[in-house]
Amino acid sequence: MTTYTIKIAESEADDVVMGRKMFVFRSSSLGIKAGDELIFRVMFRVKPRPHKIEAMKFEVTYASDDAPVEKGFAVIGFRRTA
Repeated sequence: MTTYTIKIAESEADDVVMGRKMFVFRSSSLGIKAGDELIFRVMFRVKPRPHKIEAMKFEVTYASDDAPVEKGFAVIGFRRTA
């Protein structure tokens, strides 16, 4: 298991915290796979912005670059674990 820190916009982080969004699209070159851990960091204009999502941890439940997404990207599904 590998832990990845993912940068995320504040509006997207709000949706994740509320449980409305449980997936992201990221570069397939990251090599994220099921079972890995995600930590999110909210960014605003290239600077970190404090957000309650930073105290949460997520487990990758699905990762595929075969899904119908643009080449070089992967769909990453996750669930909150802490």
